[in-house]
Amino acid sequence: MHNNSRRALISPINDVYDLEWCLKTETPNLALIFYGDDPRDSFIQLCQLISDFASIAIITDKPIEQPIQGFLPNQINLENALQTWLEKMVK
Repeated sequence: MHNNSRRALISPINDVYDLEWCLKTETPNLALIFYGDDPRDSFIQLCQLISDFASIAIITDKPIEQPIQGFLPNQINLENALQTWLEKMVK
């Protein structure tokens, strides 16, 4: 993976304005990864709404339905699983 590709994959979003900018300007391979012990239903609904513009993963114990990808926080090799999920988007 080229450094430019990697940098594009790791672009932190600190607030709603960063999110809005990313949704408007990023490539079709935009991926958002969130961590939340128990994300609110309203947050999950928001993620479903923006899933047309981005691939979304949530690291949580709460069951997550497609098109959002769920990852368990205590999953063995969580980092590798996330990396594999990201790499599938750029192939």
